[in-house]
This record gives sequence, structure tokens and C-alpha cells, in this order.
Amino acid sequence: MNGYAASIIFTDVGDRAQVERLVEHALKEHEHIDILVNGAGWTVNGLFLDKPVEDWEREVAVNLWGPINCTRAVAPSMVKRGYGKIILFTDDWRLPAIGLYLSMGFEPQMSGEDMPERWDAIHRSLHARP
Repeated sequence: MNGYAASIIFTDVGDRAQVERLVEHALKEHEHIDILVNGAGWTVNGLFLDKPVEDWEREVAVNLWGPINCTRAVAPSMVKRGYGKIILFTDDWRLPAIGLYLSMGFEPQMSGEDMPERWDAIHRSLHARP
């Protein structure tokens, strides 16, 4: 396999314990994690008042806590090793995750023609002073 190895393990990223078990397995199996891709997303479209609270809770668990759980689980080993890349795939409905990444000092990588303007607007809104 030319020195590359990967594992696929189905994990509920909204469940911190599952994420921690996943990372423990990955570190045991592969010794280190080079790249974390936070790409999970979940939503059910519906009007605000028609959407069950359980759907909102699931959205928050996956779309907000998912990146937090995964990043917190892998970051210590990356920091200790002195190397690692953390990637967040997102769109407008996961803005809380963008705020999280910016607050942790991550610099966004742009894609798409309108992304620089969108990131600038998000960054300004997060750093606005009263």
C-alpha cells in the first residue's frame, strides 16, 4: 500500500465517548493521526415551530459538538507530535462550527468564487466590538 494506511469506523460524532474510542483505536492501530476531516453534517428541513426539539438536538450534536468532540480528541496527539492538519467542511447552516474554528486560531482555506467575501463577513461578525 505504499506506506499509507487508513481505517473506516462508523462513529456518531455527536457522542463524545464514541469519538474518544475511535481516536484511541486509530492511535493504537496507526500510531498517529495526520489529518482530521470534520465533514459530518445533519439536518431536517422544516419550519422552526414545526421541527421537533429532538431534531434540533441532533443537529446541534452533529453540527456543533461533532467538530468540537473530534478536534478535542485528536489535537493533543497532534500537538505532542508537532504535526497535524484539521479540516472543516461546512456551509452556512453550520456557522457555529466556523466560529469555533476561528476562535481556536484556525485560518480558513477558501473554495468557490464567493468564499473570500463570505469568510470576511463571518470573521467581521465574530470579532465585532460593541
